[in-house]
Amino acid sequence: MHRTNCGHTGACNLYKPWLPAGQRKHRATAKRNVSTRWRRLLPQFIAEWREAMACPEFELCSPDELRHYFKAIYRAEYKGDQLLPLLVDAARHNPKYRRFVIAVQHKLKTLRYQRRDVDCFRKNDLGCPELHGWLS
Repeated sequence: MHRTNCGHTGACNLYKPWLPAGQRKHRATAKRNVSTRWRRLLPQFIAEWREAMACPEFELCSPDELRHYFKAIYRAEYKGDQLLPLLVDAARHNPKYRRFVIAVQHKLKTLRYQRRDVDCFRKNDLGCPELHGWLS
């Protein structure tokens, strides 16, 4: 069978005969190189995630601590967003890496909640209308 749902009504199937054995062309399926860059980025992301999650209550921090933790949260989220597509690609080719994808997705979810809290704190309590200008 070559194709389904064809014809004017979409209720037909299309069958094509096989070519003789000497005329068949075999497609060579090239092995795809999967990036192993995620192996280097994963421990870095976890270390930055731990640093970002170690942030105490914002009201209790000094301005220097706030600056440090805000940068750590933004940096960890950025690294996680870079890491996730590499892990998903690796998990497509090796199912045992799926657990890493799930763990990174969970950590990114908590980081996004943390970043939303940072943005709300900066906007409401610090009075920063532009969110990314205060970090420099």
